[in-house]
Order: sequence, then C-alpha cells, then structure tokens
Amino acid sequence: MIIPSKEELMRNNILVQGARVLRILEDGSADIDELRNLYPTKRSPNVPTLERMFDILTYLYITDFIFIDGNYITLKGFALKG
Repeated sequence: MIIPSKEELMRNNILVQGARVLRILEDGSADIDELRNLYPTKRSPNVPTLERMFDILTYLYITDFIFIDGNYITLKGFALKG
C-alpha cells in the first residue's frame, strides 16, 4: 500500500523506498542489479526483494519520475544520450 498503516514500519513504505531509489538515480542511470547493490545504507541495511523493487519502480514509472530505456533506469530529466 502507498498510504502506511499504523502497524507498518516507515522504512518499508513504498514512498520511502521510492525516495531512496530516486536518490540513487541522481548520480546517473542504473540497471536493476546496480540499484539493488547501491540500495543498502547503515540505517537500512536490508535490500528490498526483487518483487518489491519492481513494485517501487512501477510506482515511480506511473508517477512519471523515472524513464526506462532498455535495461537502464534514469530520472525523467536525465535521459540517456547516445
């Protein structure tokens, strides 16, 4: 769910995880394996499952934050050149 329930941890919410993915993509484009490798931090060492990562990317794509070009995912304003 997008809107968190009282029982859900905020770090597991799709909006929070989507914000983490957007921060990773600020440095440039990445494929799904790179996203999963760059995802862990000290505060959140657990990487989302592949299914959850697809949910996050689907949400970001539908809300028009990301652009998918083949295997690479970029922020909407930073499309791949070449």
